[in-house]
Amino acid sequence: MGQDPQVILINGILCRNNTATANESWYYLREGIADLSSEASGNYSVVLLDNQQKMIGRFYFNASFTYLIDEMGNLTTVETDTIPFIFNIPYINCTAVIEIRNATDYILVSRIATSNAPTVNVISPNGGETLTAGINYTISWSGSDLDGDGLAYPLAYSEDGGENLVPLAIDLNQTSYVWDTSYLQKASNYLVKVIATDGVNTGEDVSDSTFSVKVHDVATTNVTPFKTIVGQGYSLDINITIANKGDFTEVFNVSVFYDDTAIILPDGKNYTTTTLTSGNSTTLTLTWNTTGFAKGNYTIKAYAIPVPGETDTTDNKMTDGWVIVAMVGDITGLFGVPDGIVDIFDLVYLATSYGATKGEPKYKPNADINNDGIIDIFDLVALATHYGETDP
Repeated sequence: MGQDPQVILINGILCRNNTATANESWYYLREGIADLSSEASGNYSVVLLDNQQKMIGRFYFNASFTYLIDEMGNLTTVETDTIPFIFNIPYINCTAVIEIRNATDYILVSRIATSNAPTVNVISPNGGETLTAGINYTISWSGSDLDGDGLAYPLAYSEDGGENLVPLAIDLNQTSYVWDTSYLQKASNYLVKVIATDGVNTGEDVSDSTFSVKVHDVATTNVTPFKTIVGQGYSLDINITIANKGDFTEVFNVSVFYDDTAIILPDGKNYTTTTLTSGNSTTLTLTWNTTGFAKGNYTIKAYAIPVPGETDTTDNKMTDGWVIVAMVGDITGLFGVPDGIVDIFDLVYLATSYGATKGEPKYKPNADINNDGIIDIFDLVALATHYGETDP
């Protein structure tokens, strides 16, 4: 199977008043699929001339300044003063001038195709560099043209070694570009590509080899209240698993919330500080003292506060679990919800785990009323003190 033919990509604006403007950058492409044919008909045409002003090719197309729109099921004719055009036209050797003409052969646009293609060379990043996402980086290149033509530069990057390209900018007139890297993902196969055009002829260059992008990225991967029911005025522990998914050792803060309010921890702060090396995770245990909190259902959340330069913050916060602040001793009920009375069912629930310590199979967190890691006489006394009481 042979290569696609050579084409020139042209684009611009046609105007109703028999004028037109051409975009600064047209591109000669070594392979492409032509949109126009010399065998077609139309009320506009693209004409190719050699350096003797002899026509060597003509390709027709149609353009209209009216179109139909659907308004509530009714087709309505709308008129416009301008319409864009973009075509790949077949390239013919010896092309020196490209013209766009209307139906009367009036020349709307004329562009000279000079003899020499421009050259361009990527300077940086040219391979082997390590960029940090979130820090602006300057891409630089050089360009020249033997004909002395002014050059415009489209710029793109790839994160998969050139398999796919993502545009960064078009029609740049300078030879550098400040790259906002805040949206880049961690990868080691980045390249940049620069194209130079003199208005028709093009040259291009890519980084000589791939470069890497590293990221700052901390995350909350789990939050689990140790109890589902806590007696009003008592404490419970909340386990929070955090991870460092990035490439740098991070020192960062972690907060735990009831609903949307940060919990004040025993040290008086509403956060704790931790250090994690790249690729590691840890589980923190934070304590919530419910003194002064109204009885009711609270949603528990955890938040790994973003570190400087972090761009992916979608996984920093996690909501996973609820806690009911209840009357002391009311530790059982239908579907795990307190039933509003401290009675024999609560006493039996505590008694069946009496003597168990945290980590043992018999240990039931809700029965550890004072949250000291063992279900003992102190928990029994706390329950007995409220035995028979009902929640008003």
